Amino acid sequence: MLLHRIVRSVCLVGAATAPILAASLCRFIVRVAVKHVIPRSATEHIPSLTRTWIIGVADGSFPLIPIALFLSALVATSGLYVLFSKRLSADAAASAFAVTCCLAYVAAVIAVGTTMIALVIPFLPMANE
Repeated sequence: MLLHRIVRSVCLVGAATAPILAASLCRFIVRVAVKHVIPRSATEHIPSLTRTWIIGVADGSFPLIPIALFLSALVATSGLYVLFSKRLSADAAASAFAVTCCLAYVAAVIAVGTTMIALVIPFLPMANE
């Protein structure tokens, strides 16, 4: 029983830190892109949604880091509740814990994926036509 809780605690720590690390990675990548890649590119036809995402994340007007902190706190709180709750059965606790951790990892992947797509869209051949 103790080994299961240790493994679940490690998974919970990973799930709670994944959104923060993803948001920090997105912000770093966008700042590098704004500084080095975008000024040297030949495209001036950047879509408005892409410009909003890239500029908003780079200058901090889009609160990606605070959203990630809130999501991490929510995941940690709900994970600890599920992990140490006596009200849930073992099957329900395992299912709820898996859903909680998966949602945190999915949110982190979506944040990184959205940033990458926003940076790649202006350089596609179809975007310049």
